[in-house]
Amino acid sequence: MKKLLAIFVLQLFLLPLFAQKEFHVFPTNHKTTKGTPNGDGSLANPWDLQTALNKKAEVKAKDIIWLHGGVYKGRFSSSLSTNSPSERITVMPFQDEKVVLDGNVKSGREAVLDVNGNGLIFKDFTVTFHGEFPRKTSDAGFKSITGINHRQGRNCVFQNITIHNVPGSGFGSWKRTGNTEIRNCIIYNNGYMGKRGHGVGIYVQNESNEQRLIEGNIIFSNYYKGIQVWSASNGGGKQFVKNVILKDNVVFNSGQPTGRFKDNLIVATGDGKGQHIAHDIVVKDNVFYHNTDIKNGEIIGGGMSVTLGFNRNAPIRDVHFLENVVVGGKDGLRLMHVKGLEFKGNTVYSEFVRLNPEFLKKDNNFKFSNNSYFTRRATAFRFLKVGDYNLDRWQNELKLDSDSKWGPSKAFKTESVLKLLQIKDRPNEFLVNILQPEAGTVAVDFSNYRDLKGQNFKIYDIENPEKTIASGQLANDLGLNLDMTKAYTLNPSDQKSSPNFGVYKIVFGDVKMASSSKQKRGSFIKRLFRNLGF
Repeated sequence: MKKLLAIFVLQLFLLPLFAQKEFHVFPTNHKTTKGTPNGDGSLANPWDLQTALNKKAEVKAKDIIWLHGGVYKGRFSSSLSTNSPSERITVMPFQDEKVVLDGNVKSGREAVLDVNGNGLIFKDFTVTFHGEFPRKTSDAGFKSITGINHRQGRNCVFQNITIHNVPGSGFGSWKRTGNTEIRNCIIYNNGYMGKRGHGVGIYVQNESNEQRLIEGNIIFSNYYKGIQVWSASNGGGKQFVKNVILKDNVVFNSGQPTGRFKDNLIVATGDGKGQHIAHDIVVKDNVFYHNTDIKNGEIIGGGMSVTLGFNRNAPIRDVHFLENVVVGGKDGLRLMHVKGLEFKGNTVYSEFVRLNPEFLKKDNNFKFSNNSYFTRRATAFRFLKVGDYNLDRWQNELKLDSDSKWGPSKAFKTESVLKLLQIKDRPNEFLVNILQPEAGTVAVDFSNYRDLKGQNFKIYDIENPEKTIASGQLANDLGLNLDMTKAYTLNPSDQKSSPNFGVYKIVFGDVKMASSSKQKRGSFIKRLFRNLGF
């Protein structure tokens, strides 16, 4: 018995040395508790953010770096890393406090947050520029800055991060970053003006054989493209536009700040030598939208919404485009230089589908089925320098889309609620995407979430996420009526999506996130007994 007691006492003192550690970070200008390079990471003597991100030796797998509320002015670089494939270092706000990384400072760094390391989770904070800053290449002091640059490192997750008003791209997910996940982020109004708009929502590459997951993000009104799965180079003998999954994203009005819509999505490479081919890409259950008047069947402007393939010498292959909604202008959907494509279950609203004559070749691997096309003219399929095909000719000559349908743009119809997404690790928060002929009241069904019955809720327009536009209590039938006419009021300088389209956040009750500090931390004794197996 004494021996067992001695073992227990020894474990009592030794286990904390090997258990999860928690470190605290405060802004350097905090009113009461300032983070400093000389701290030890304790609550009483916290680090500043850059010091915490430098602590590669001290911070290990399963550890948490708590960011206390406030504005962190600076541009930061993380060298944190762990080689554990399943246990990561987490960097996130303490007790759901609001954390903002403000990159509007003088610095040689080219991103508000540079990440170089393995096994990391960054989540639940905002990246932006506060105040005035140059946004034209001709302005004095201009410099292009990315919101988050993930340069290298495997097994990393970026979750529930808002990136906006940065004079460059929102997120760079580069080739040496295998098994990355970017989930539930809101990325908007990033970029700058040169001769054209620059700055995409997410720029994606991947040279690993592991999947890159881009899921549940809301991306809109960036100065250039929405999601760019792309490389302009010949790859240097490597293939690094591959193994990417784009799922449940809503991407809209890309290019709008410049006055000219750009691709909400492009998948391709620009390799003129034909060595670097985009391949093994899955695009599933996404919404790609440009402002247009679907009530009257209008096609507004020439803006393309989706482009697959770009360079004649580098046609994409093994791309799967499934169950997506594509709404655009004259060039809403462009299938340019494509060698292999599965195109199934999609809904397309555009003046026509622009196609390269390569589609007429017999040696291509195409599978088209169960699609719905809504265009202004019945000759919906436009082959460059060849002519326009209607659906019958498309089906009979190319043996494609045998079970698909065509209708005039005025007949466009889809479910009003395109998406209802529960935000990961925030069980009381949902994103709702609505598209219908005109603004009005839409019924949103929460019957799959019975625990929400009777809970109070608040509704926010994602294009002005700080302002509540409606509130109430969820009825017993778990139905909620969302009035699109209560979207935020436009100021003369605002750029807003059309009244027929919107993305809304609905927040229920006062339930804290599952990942909040109060739930994660627990007491020392509870953690000790958990480690002992009790």
